[in-house]
Amino acid sequence: MKPLLLLDFDTTLFKTNEFWNDFAVVFAKVSGKPEDTYVNHYADFTSGVGQSRKIDYDSLLAHAHIAAEPVRQATKDQLGQKSYIFDDARILIKELPHIQKSYDVAVLTFGQVAFQNLKIEHAPEIASIPIHITQQLKNNYIKQNFMDRPGGVLVDDKPDQELPSGWIEIHIDRNSQKSESKMINKDIYEIYDLGQLPSILSTKFSKNL
Repeated sequence: MKPLLLLDFDTTLFKTNEFWNDFAVVFAKVSGKPEDTYVNHYADFTSGVGQSRKIDYDSLLAHAHIAAEPVRQATKDQLGQKSYIFDDARILIKELPHIQKSYDVAVLTFGQVAFQNLKIEHAPEIASIPIHITQQLKNNYIKQNFMDRPGGVLVDDKPDQELPSGWIEIHIDRNSQKSESKMINKDIYEIYDLGQLPSILSTKFSKNL
């Protein structure tokens, strides 16, 4: 069995902020409420930590008194021609056949199933990659589901996830002005572009896992 490469979805592969700005317009039209209502809701989400960092989509729908399917269909109709995958994520996805010679690859994303799937519909580039959706902290999900693996790597925009022994974290910092990747400690590596990932996987970590 190969080690596992887990890719975070929101803000790692997917332009979540850009999607939300567009989605808020769609949701407002379907619900008949002002757009600002949903822009502010997302601001509350981004200020959360830990298990609070998810959109409570069920409550959002209930508050607006609408069902999920009309929202999904309106989102598909109005945003379906647009992809929200980062450019460097596209480059990484093209490299996956090579990476998969050494790693099994999957997406691990945190949030409510309905809302994560809504976003995933607008990321057709990852359709062939297995996707795990959880509301557990990712370190706990890994402990419960992947400890039969000979180690693994999690690529995520949130640093210091306290992964179990045998796992290495690669933190992508999209806000940094730096261009060089660096080792933060023996278990956390920092990058600034997903295009840096293939060479790091083959040179830095292949002997550690």
